[in-house]
Amino acid sequence: MFIRHPVATLLSLLMLASLSCQGTTTHQSATPQAIEPTPLHECEGTLHLVMLDEQGVGTLARQNQRVDRAFLDELAELYRDRYDIDVKVHGPQPLDAASYDANSRQFVGEKIVDRLAATARKEPGDVIMGLLNADMRIELQPTWSYAFSLRERRPDAFLAAVSSFRMTHRDKARFHHRLRVMISKNVATHLCGFPLSNDPTSVTYRHVMSPSDLDRMAFDLLSARPETY
Repeated sequence: MFIRHPVATLLSLLMLASLSCQGTTTHQSATPQAIEPTPLHECEGTLHLVMLDEQGVGTLARQNQRVDRAFLDELAELYRDRYDIDVKVHGPQPLDAASYDANSRQFVGEKIVDRLAATARKEPGDVIMGLLNADMRIELQPTWSYAFSLRERRPDAFLAAVSSFRMTHRDKARFHHRLRVMISKNVATHLCGFPLSNDPTSVTYRHVMSPSDLDRMAFDLLSARPETY
């Protein structure tokens, strides 16, 4: 009969424990987890996700990771099924040279929002969100080298521009998580009226300054729902 040495047994157990921990990361899960549908009746109006096409204007975005129609359709289905939010996906809509700053080689958020306001069909209370793959800056924040998003409230609608350019990562799943977070932050604050938060894990975290901030944030809108609802 073969008798296994106690030390060998201990080493085997330690190796199994090590293998079971491989691949574990500290950032938020990049894949949407199954959550019981919870209609958010406070989220009124329609969410319009508009693909923006910057091809042929100035610089090109990183081609290996781009916002595409399949991603937006999947996200729209998630919002409908989980929260009962009315979502429509549009585009691609071309961006013009007037929205581009050749000096910084970036698109200007305010000009993108102006274009969305002029071209989008909307009703009061709707949220119009343009998604672009190129880099973006905000004129009213001259000390910022770039921006993930610009949000504006106007009399006839809420408007937002979101740039995925600085969210890219070698892990495509993490890139998609970052993008879902920023889109969901705009949905939570604009469409649902949820307040900004000082909690760095909340989808409405107010101090988003880097991609690592997006990694820590949840994209589930329920993480921002006030307890009074």
